[in-house]
Amino acid sequence: MKNVLQALNAATQQHAISNQILIQSAICRALPRNAHVVMDNLPQSIMASLVEATGMSCDFVVFEPLIRKYGFKLADMFAQAGLPLLCLGAECSTLRITPRVEAGFSLLARAPLTLAVQTVDDALLGLQRINWLAFERVDVTFLNQSINCVTQHRPLISLTFEGSVTSLLQWCEVHHYTAVDATLRALSTTSTASQKVYLFPDQVLLDEVETYLTPDQISADEVLLANNQLAQKWPALCTAGDNLGNLTQKYLKTCTRQYPLATMMATNLYSSEWHDDTEWRWTGPGHDTSILLPMRARGLYRVSLSVLALPEGQERGFVRCFMNGVPVFGQYISAGDTIAFDYVSNKPEEPVELLLSVTDLQNCGGRDLGVAISGIEVVWNLSE
Repeated sequence: MKNVLQALNAATQQHAISNQILIQSAICRALPRNAHVVMDNLPQSIMASLVEATGMSCDFVVFEPLIRKYGFKLADMFAQAGLPLLCLGAECSTLRITPRVEAGFSLLARAPLTLAVQTVDDALLGLQRINWLAFERVDVTFLNQSINCVTQHRPLISLTFEGSVTSLLQWCEVHHYTAVDATLRALSTTSTASQKVYLFPDQVLLDEVETYLTPDQISADEVLLANNQLAQKWPALCTAGDNLGNLTQKYLKTCTRQYPLATMMATNLYSSEWHDDTEWRWTGPGHDTSILLPMRARGLYRVSLSVLALPEGQERGFVRCFMNGVPVFGQYISAGDTIAFDYVSNKPEEPVELLLSVTDLQNCGGRDLGVAISGIEVVWNLSE
């Protein structure tokens, strides 16, 4: 256990996302191959990619505050991705989403959308198995609304806990769970709130995760690990020829996430197009394209978008980028350029909204086009 704590602490000192990748990969290894995961995350997240690489099934859920924040924008993203919009809350209710309408355009407004807000027990009723509940911003009230699910399925629960740690420990004692922090150290009444917590339903699963996270030949004074050595410390997680191992190794070595264009949660973005091995998506038909990026760990990131082309006849175009409403980029770009900027994530419980705004749109073949994006990449550990 001592070596595990040293190694996970070292990974956290590099970037908090490295710690998350290690633990999530180990959990995916420890759970059965036919396990089912329910996560409060986006399909393009690193966690979703790890779960998919394992071959486990998954349901995506959204907490009520996030739907209230993004409204129709989020509903449209889920609809375009072909995913049901399951809204979770501490109690059952209804949520009415009304469109924002500019003065004089009320007749053109969309009809309001009414969603059912459900507890975990109600939303997941009928599922044959639930092995992992992966949530953000959860308190004891929410956990108490999940008692039937906990009793029937005994899932692992990962969460960012809000509230008194004492109340969480009392809940765990009543329901026979073991609570540990992001380094797998047992929680105590002196632990800080608002941190990543893992609730294990039995010691066997916790022991297996710890075994996978036991690094190879780590010495007592080896505290910091270089990027090019990080993946080598966990041979059981980074096995060649295995989808999960290869993906874990890639994330740990490159500190890079290439987002799949086809499944990006976005609005004002046309469907994917291909030529040979190149994929791209045009922005449009509006000037502003909204893309949600899941940055579920605090820290500094570099975001870059590869510009494949501009509409025919246009050599340059002015592009602005905003992250959660804060301007981060603004200049003229041409085909072949890269739009790049740094961003500090300080609210990992929510996805970050990247707003890409183009000044000029060109009508080509009946479509209003902005710029063609051929890649979206996020990099961490920028200090190395």
